[in-house]
Amino acid sequence: MIGGEFGQLAAAGITRGEIPMKLFSSAVLSMFYLATLLMPVAAEGQAATVTFYTNGSHLTSGLPGSKNGIYYGGVFDGNQLLFRFRDGLFVKFHRFITLSVPPGLHTFSASFGKHPAKNSQLRLSLDAGRQYYVRARSESSGILVVEIEKGQLDVVSCAVAHEEASKLQPLTARALAKDTPYARVQTQTIPACQ
Repeated sequence: MIGGEFGQLAAAGITRGEIPMKLFSSAVLSMFYLATLLMPVAAEGQAATVTFYTNGSHLTSGLPGSKNGIYYGGVFDGNQLLFRFRDGLFVKFHRFITLSVPPGLHTFSASFGKHPAKNSQLRLSLDAGRQYYVRARSESSGILVVEIEKGQLDVVSCAVAHEEASKLQPLTARALAKDTPYARVQTQTIPACQ
């Protein structure tokens, strides 16, 4: 430092030993301020968005051997029921729901019962800020007299989801389980491709 500059600092009451500490403190405060400005942006991108939809065929639903029936059961994440493709007591065909889900590994399953089904699990690793589309269908087996249905979940591309789901209606908040941990994203159409 040039002597004249130090003389100005000395006149202000700052000694040579305080200069590095003052610069360090200024740098830390600047970094803290910058971090607080960026925090809201990072918080918004923390969740993944997952759209679940059902659009099976009325003609094949319930027929033994059908893999494209309309699914009207529940969707679970682990042991937690998230929602049912119903609004109250009424089954709703051709519906979708979009949820904000934390990133990480999830095990979704489709079940007509009160508990998650072990034979229809979909393990999905979600990345923060990404959009996912999951199609729910009903598969039927057995014979006409004794018919067995199970739910099936498949991840599909955005293009496939938009092709299949162009006329779907959103489920209302009544479809959510009372203690579902994920927020419903309110939208009238399935989310656009990113």
